[in-house]
Amino acid sequence: MSDSKSGDDKTLHVASKKTLTIKRGGNEQGVVRQNFSHGRTKAVVVETKKRKFTRPDEKPAAETAKPAAPAAPAAPSAPAAARPQAPARPKPAPRPVQSPSRGSGLSSGEMDARRRALEEAKARETEERARAEEEARRRAEEDERRARERAERERQEAEEAARQRAEAEAQAMSEEKQRKRDAEPAKAAKPAPAPADEEETGEKARGGVKRGAPAKPEAAPRAPARPRGDEGRRSGKLTLNRALNDDGEGRGRSLSSMRRRQEKFKRSMQQEPREKIVREVILPETISVQELANRMAERAVDVVKYMMKQGQMIKPGDIIDADTAELIANDFGHTVKRVSESDVEDAILNVEDKAEDLKARPPVV
Repeated sequence: MSDSKSGDDKTLHVASKKTLTIKRGGNEQGVVRQNFSHGRTKAVVVETKKRKFTRPDEKPAAETAKPAAPAAPAAPSAPAAARPQAPARPKPAPRPVQSPSRGSGLSSGEMDARRRALEEAKARETEERARAEEEARRRAEEDERRARERAERERQEAEEAARQRAEAEAQAMSEEKQRKRDAEPAKAAKPAPAPADEEETGEKARGGVKRGAPAKPEAAPRAPARPRGDEGRRSGKLTLNRALNDDGEGRGRSLSSMRRRQEKFKRSMQQEPREKIVREVILPETISVQELANRMAERAVDVVKYMMKQGQMIKPGDIIDADTAELIANDFGHTVKRVSESDVEDAILNVEDKAEDLKARPPVV
């Protein structure tokens, strides 16, 4: 639009209208990445608002003056005064502070999922704590059981050691008493000599004492009576109670052991020589003493003794020639058959095949 005034050719221009905006003061934005189960992630934009506290009696400070618009071309004062002033825009009321759940930008489903995750974590922590307490209780019970078993085992070992020690002491005491009992008959006093003549006999019968005769020797001490527990010595095996309550009386060799010993001695005295078995001994060019004894069914010790009598010191592992082996076998009463390696080769190579046993085969190339 244009207007001419008092012959001056001046044009009045009106600047373009600008949009009113409110500057965000104290607001900070950020991006938070949420991690869910199964590897899912989600980026959430978070805006943090700083709350400004004011007292009721204070008035809000005047808004900061906006930067001035670019200078317009000079215009007459009258049209500028004719323009009505725009009404002052009221200041927006402060927004209420939002709760964290609303300001976080999470949906109700995400909040439920987060709450469930927290509850599951708490339940899992409680379960792990209960499991740890149960494991500690079980470990304590196991340690207590092992301690009881160890104490019981030590007690049994101590009792066994005490029993063996008591048996050994009782056995030693019984052997000592047996030796003393065997030595007592030898130390017993000899019987009194017979009277020299009848006069002495008559005087003794009358109760008189021969004049000038030496005093009557004391009677020989009687052999000690058989101990009361001696019959128990042959009754059975020695027990702990019998060893402790038998007044130190032990037991000697049992009848069964003495009987076995006598039977063994009789068998050794009445042992009959074994019948000699004549064998045919095959002798190679060289043979060991042990192998020769095995082929003759004799003991190697007997062969070694025989060679020692002949003046040769040999051992069962020594090697002897065929001539020496033949002499030994003949002395032990066996027959000898000598073979050599050539005889073995002849037996192998001089085998004649029968014509009816031969079979045709392809030639060997």
